[in-house]
Amino acid sequence: WCLCQTVSLMLLMSRRVSDVVYVTQCVSDAVHFGQCVSDVVYVTQYL
Repeated sequence: WCLCQTVSLMLLMSRRVSDVVYVTQCVSDAVHFGQCVSDVVYVTQYL
């Protein structure tokens, strides 16, 4: 039973880690998108 609990806890933790990785990727994508938009705005000022 203890082993079973440990395994389920490890699975839960690994799922948490993958969620964190997913969120981090999402945030970095959003930052990249924001930089891209600001670059476009910067360029259009000079058109």
